[in-house]
Amino acid sequence: MLNKKVLVAAVIGGLFAAGNAAAVDFTVASPATTVNKFAKEIKTTGSASTATLFTGNGVSVKWKSGYAYSDTEVRYVRVEAAPHVLFQAVTPTATGGVGGGTLTPGAVNGVGTNVITFSVTAVGGAVDGSAVLTLPAKVKLLAIADSDIKVSLYDQPSQAQAGGTTGLIAGGSVSGKYFTFADTLKWVGTAETAVANVEANPSFTQFTAATSTSGTAPYVAATLNTGLGIDVTGTTDKDSNVLAVADVLDLTDSSVTISGDFSFVASAGATPFNAAAAGRVTAFGGAAADISATEAEFAIGALADDFEVTKLVGATWNPVIAASEYSAKLNAVSADTTLYNAPSLSGTTVVGAITRNGTELQAPLAQIPGGWYSRLVLTNTSGVARPYTISVMTEEGVTVTTGNLTGEIPANGTKVIDNLDTVFSGHNRATLNVSVAGPNNSIQGLYQLVNPTSGSATNHVLVRPGTN
Repeated sequence: MLNKKVLVAAVIGGLFAAGNAAAVDFTVASPATTVNKFAKEIKTTGSASTATLFTGNGVSVKWKSGYAYSDTEVRYVRVEAAPHVLFQAVTPTATGGVGGGTLTPGAVNGVGTNVITFSVTAVGGAVDGSAVLTLPAKVKLLAIADSDIKVSLYDQPSQAQAGGTTGLIAGGSVSGKYFTFADTLKWVGTAETAVANVEANPSFTQFTAATSTSGTAPYVAATLNTGLGIDVTGTTDKDSNVLAVADVLDLTDSSVTISGDFSFVASAGATPFNAAAAGRVTAFGGAAADISATEAEFAIGALADDFEVTKLVGATWNPVIAASEYSAKLNAVSADTTLYNAPSLSGTTVVGAITRNGTELQAPLAQIPGGWYSRLVLTNTSGVARPYTISVMTEEGVTVTTGNLTGEIPANGTKVIDNLDTVFSGHNRATLNVSVAGPNNSIQGLYQLVNPTSGSATNHVLVRPGTN
């Protein structure tokens, strides 16, 4: 298995610029664009005494007073968040405004709850509604969950404490999203598709073309993802500082598992998935640390690098390249278990694929009526015999018994299956999908019904999926 203490080669400090989130700003045209995203991985508790304290611009709020104060006039602000948000003691401020006076906020009431109130007094003259109030909030969160916020202006302190519509001054009230939480990490990279070549000898033991700088004739290497890696989504820590990958993810002990068909990178002998086989699969700047026929595990070295597979050509065991999708899963360890839960990348994600360039044909509805011959005809104009496989699909709730589903179309020849009841039985109709390990321009197919009594016949050329 993967050595969890593999030295991390990448130095990521400085890859992501640290900074602070902006306050929720109701003075701009689109306040929602200023809402902060905290890391979903941040830990907290359901106790007010031990809950995590969130600070910085990510929990601060700005809004215009929206009300024209006369000199010495007093009004009362109510700030309300979701029940899991507990406001801590802070000092609101006010700036600007026209009229000669200034606004002076009073002491905050309701500390330790999700509703706080405070007075606002015009001092030294009148102040119009353009003055801006700022609540440099600090909050404890009992749960890692989003919250809205509502700022309301009232005539009387009792009205501000009660909330509701009595005494509410609409011009001085705003509401909207307060903050959100999101996964800190995301997959990056472009999934690529490599094609195993039916024209290789034997078929599907080479790729159609080199899709990697390390792939040279006879085309042994393929890039299945360009720049596969892990990046950040722009979340912040509890103090509103923008996070980097290494802030939440332990790059030494974490790993990535890529699942798919790796049978074709095998070595000969009793230990086919040895170090040599592991070296034929690379991602995150290094070879697989552990590999099997279906999984390869990687240390997280470079945060982004190509995912490549290499096929040995000319080896005596010469395993064929299977068609397969490849998906990646992060095996995460928290960078600081006192602050963060192990980060998630939303399960698995498809990071590449290998297809085969053979032929696919379909008879959408093949029947076996009594007293008729029901035939399947396959032709091959290439100079190499081509194997085929038939899969049978039925209507919902219908079961059939399958028979002989494989065979070979001779070189420059025709294969006729005279009675489809050798392919399926138990019901008189089904859909037939025929996969042929042969080039598309050399293979054709026909479904035929023949009445032996009258000699009448119907012929239907098999459909190439996606072309009709």
